[in-house]
Amino acid sequence: MRKHKLGKLMALLLTLMIVASFWQAGAFAASSGDVILTIIHTNDQHGRMGAAAYVSQLAKDTAGNVLILDAGDALHGQIAANLSQGSSMVEIMNQVGYAAMVPGNHDFNFGADRLVELSSLMAFPLLSANVKKANGETLLTPYEVIALDGLTVGVFGLTTPETVSKTDPRNVAGLTFADPATVAAEMVSILKSKGCDLIIALTHLGLDKATAPAERSEALAEVDGIDVIIDAHSHTKLESGLAVGGALLGQTGAYGENIGVVTLTKSGGVLSKAAKLIAVPGDDDEDAAITADEAVIAKVADLEAANEAMTSQVVGYTPVLLQGERNFVRTGETNLSNLIADSMRYATGADVAFLTGGNIRASINEGDVTMGDVLTTLPFSNLLMTVELKGADLLKVFEHGISLYPETAASLIQVSGAKFTFDPGAEPGNKVISAALADGSAIDPGKTYTVASSEFIVAGGDGYTMMLDGVNAMYYQGDAEALVSYLGTKPVITAEAEGRFAAVVSAVPLPATVAPAAPAEAAVPAEPVTPVHPIGTVYTVKSGDVLWKIAASYGITWQELQSLNEVIITNPNLIYPGQVLIVP
Repeated sequence: MRKHKLGKLMALLLTLMIVASFWQAGAFAASSGDVILTIIHTNDQHGRMGAAAYVSQLAKDTAGNVLILDAGDALHGQIAANLSQGSSMVEIMNQVGYAAMVPGNHDFNFGADRLVELSSLMAFPLLSANVKKANGETLLTPYEVIALDGLTVGVFGLTTPETVSKTDPRNVAGLTFADPATVAAEMVSILKSKGCDLIIALTHLGLDKATAPAERSEALAEVDGIDVIIDAHSHTKLESGLAVGGALLGQTGAYGENIGVVTLTKSGGVLSKAAKLIAVPGDDDEDAAITADEAVIAKVADLEAANEAMTSQVVGYTPVLLQGERNFVRTGETNLSNLIADSMRYATGADVAFLTGGNIRASINEGDVTMGDVLTTLPFSNLLMTVELKGADLLKVFEHGISLYPETAASLIQVSGAKFTFDPGAEPGNKVISAALADGSAIDPGKTYTVASSEFIVAGGDGYTMMLDGVNAMYYQGDAEALVSYLGTKPVITAEAEGRFAAVVSAVPLPATVAPAAPAEAAVPAEPVTPVHPIGTVYTVKSGDVLWKIAASYGITWQELQSLNEVIITNPNLIYPGQVLIVP
């Protein structure tokens, strides 16, 4: 009997030792309902430092296990970041205390070698498991195992395969971007074998429907074992996250406007996940929900002050707002896109010049234009180039430039020296109806034209692979420098766009490889005009227009007109001069 009681006592003691050992080894040690981990995250900051001080203080004010993560496109995009080739952002992120970052496509803008160099300056790992060198090795660290209080967390990185076309292709020459879901499954297996209690996918993949489904973060739904996905690339604002398979996905929008917070709670053996966004206060926001870390504010001020003498220089004047916001330059023509395209043609003497909406990153306000304004609008420091291109390939440029219209697309063309019309509903490759130079002469498929664009586009960026067929390539000044020079000529600047490309409904669209049969002067006027559109074509918004009045002139409601232009008109109270609308 005593042996039996002793045996039961020994068994109880052994059980207690095993339980204690299990908890100490990294299993969830939180009591019922306890928060076991808070993830504070940012994405698509594009060189903006405004959120950094709030991220830092929020982390300091949060009890328990905290990880600060960034999902990429942080190192490039604003003046301080660009002039330092990313090191200024690294300095700030080091001070804030980031735990890990994944590189986005624009983090390669200074070249892969510079990105590797920047990773050596980081006090945190730069993670990407699917960016491979020619020998099959990863360019960067694929994953990190982080030991916290009673918790072991595995974090791995995935970078969008679109990087090959969404940075200058020369920046990633010799690199490949492996299938995200396949690599994710490999990472989960490795991290589980290392005893990780939680697995976080830190991804720059995005939710953009223009991205191939297998390359979106949603493709990770097929991968078991991922608890949280911290995502970027599509600039999606998710107020309370998104369920992707068994994982909770968080994304904050862009430009440091919000800070993401994902909270993981363990209760009764069940893991709960919750996501929210915290708006970063404006300069005059007196009722801010969060406060800033004064030490980080001081660091940001020091970095920005170092560039102030150059950025404050006045280089021109505009009597109107120059529209460069993402939802405008990626869906249609604006006065700013035309001005920049004209500056490119002015600097190079080309027959035709073009850029993409994704090249333009900010508007310029009415009044004096500073060097800082220009560098904020054109942050990529692209050199301009010209190539000689056959007219047939130039028509392919136009076809590709409007191939995704009316979707919001970084590849949307913005052109100078030419005008063309197209049918959005026609078959891909046969959308262009008519195309001519600015003087009204039809573009001849067999004739050679000098075409100017950025070095990024000439290298096949944004899918403009037909530019690789160009010959006699010549380099010129940078795009920002060209705009400054052109502003010095005091060009006429108006609020309206000019209809350089216009969507029309055509019964029989001409092939893109055939010169238009209709007189070029009728299809593409040499001078900007205020069009009078019959039913079944398009209408160009003029100053003073409102949606309901336009709709009424065509005998329909404003709701019907918005429905016809649902991608272009996301806000019926927000239309602008020069916007081209499809009418019934």
